[in-house]
Order: sequence, then C-alpha cells, then structure tokens
Amino acid sequence: MRTDIKDTEIILHRSLGSPYAVKAQTMLSFTRQRYLSVVASKGVPRPVQKKLVGSYSRRIPILQIGADMFCDTDMIATEIATIGNQPELSSLHQDSSTIEFINNVENIYGNALLGLLTKWQFIKGYFKMIPAKHALTFLKDRAKLAKQFKGKLNSGNTDNDLLAKTFFSEIERILDKKQYLYSDNKPTAIDFTCYTHIWYANKLRNLNLETTYPKTSIWLKKMDMIGLGEFEEINPETAVNVAKLNSPRYISKDMTKTDGIGKQFSFTPNDSLGFICDPITGTLVGEDDYKYIIERRTDEVGTVNIHIPKKCYGACG
Repeated sequence: MRTDIKDTEIILHRSLGSPYAVKAQTMLSFTRQRYLSVVASKGVPRPVQKKLVGSYSRRIPILQIGADMFCDTDMIATEIATIGNQPELSSLHQDSSTIEFINNVENIYGNALLGLLTKWQFIKGYFKMIPAKHALTFLKDRAKLAKQFKGKLNSGNTDNDLLAKTFFSEIERILDKKQYLYSDNKPTAIDFTCYTHIWYANKLRNLNLETTYPKTSIWLKKMDMIGLGEFEEINPETAVNVAKLNSPRYISKDMTKTDGIGKQFSFTPNDSLGFICDPITGTLVGEDDYKYIIERRTDEVGTVNIHIPKKCYGACG
C-alpha cells in the first residue's frame, strides 16, 4: 500500500463502464493531469467510499484530493477546470444558451439515447464492455433498484427516437461550421457533456453514426483520441488513509457568510437519479451561489469536506 501520496494528488473513485467516470477521466487526460484510481464495485455496498462520503457512496464518480471530496460530475468538472487552468471546461463559464443545451443533454437527450436500447441490447452491451463480474454486479444492482422504485429508473419521455434524432441533428448542424461544439480549436464543457452520453450509448449498441451523422462520427473519434490519461491504480484503503492523514483545504471567508454555516445540514442530489440516494448529512461549513461544502466527521476517517453543486448534473448510481 502506498504511503507517499501527497495531499494535492488527484484520486478518482470510479466504477468500470461508468460514463460519468469516463467523462472525468477524459477531462483529466485533456488537461494532462496524472491521477490515482480506485475502482469501486458496480453496485452497493461500497465500503471504502461510504467511509469517505457516507450516503453519497451510492454515486460514482467521486474525486478526492486529500480530505476534500468532490461529488457530482459538474463539481468534478469544475475542479478539473480549476486545476488545469481551463475555465471553459466548467459550466460556470458558459453562456445561457450553452447551459440550456447542457441541461437538455443531461435531463432529456441522454435518457432518450438509453431509451433506444432494448433490455437485451443493454445487457449484451454491458457484458461486452466490462468484465463479466462487474457487469453482473451492475445488472443485479439495477434490478434491485427497479423493484424498489417501481420503474422510476426508466421514467421519462417515451418518444426516444424523435428526441435522439433532434439531438444528433443539432450536433450535426453545429459541427457543420465548427470542429467542436462551441469552439473550432478545442473541446469545452458542452463537448464533454455530449461525449459522456454518446460514448455510453455507442458502447452499449453501435449507433452507426458514420452513415447518418458523419460529422458527429468524426467528432466522436476525436474525443475518443483524448483517451483516459495517465493513472495508477491504488489499494482502496489507501484513499481512506490519505483522507485520515490530511485536513480539508482552507475555505474562503466569502463562503462562510450564510445563515446556515456551522449548523447541521442535509442535502439530497437533485439530478435524475437523486431519488435513489439518502441525504448527505453533516455540518455546513461553506456555501455560495454554486455549491455547498458539508463537513463530515467520523472515527474511521476524521474530518472530510464534501463539495457538491446546488444543481447536480449527474453521476452513476
């Protein structure tokens, strides 16, 4: 077990085949950030992650730096953008029309792409994409969730074919004038958001984009070429020790002025899978217009700070 991990090193808690984990990995690769990787189970329980973030352990990925835990991929993307000094990778630096499109991709179009898959295509795709043990764990976990929440996992608009065509037609239109979806020379936040969902659907079932949406196909290949970056797998318990041996980062004074600071606080992720989660609980130690910072203290880990956006965009259950 490594004992020399610095409090500035990036640890990504991920599960195999998670599209949101791939998004984080691709962004880390694009910003040339070397990172450490902890592979979590495809379903609960996730004992190591539970020690660190409590009930949020139901969700993946989690980005850890020392004793600070960044939850939800929008928060993770913002942290990567800050570390890599590339603000255009964060939703905080997008115009209103781009934010609206990102919202539609996360809440409507992404679900439509998955809705195009039959149950058999979904199962077959997972066993093809990741090792059988992980695929089986994921499918068993999803089956339990489906029973528990009586179909809510797949609720939404049923006209998936029309929504998918609208989505790809819009991307194809944008790419008719640009190399990427916002810029002509490099990907920005909207590219990585769209890539997350298209990559996932294409892995589970070949979308045959070359024939119908050739510009989108070229764009997807360029995004694929970014790769998953340079990383090292570590023993999961090492991540716990890193948190235990470090203190959370300094919180700026402008984040400690709201009425709730210092009080017990709970927050439930409010994205499309938020209903599967119990609230994150702890002491509110930071807040601004964008995010909460929730302090969590346990005998096992000591003090960690959980960073989560007020408007969540996504993570895998």
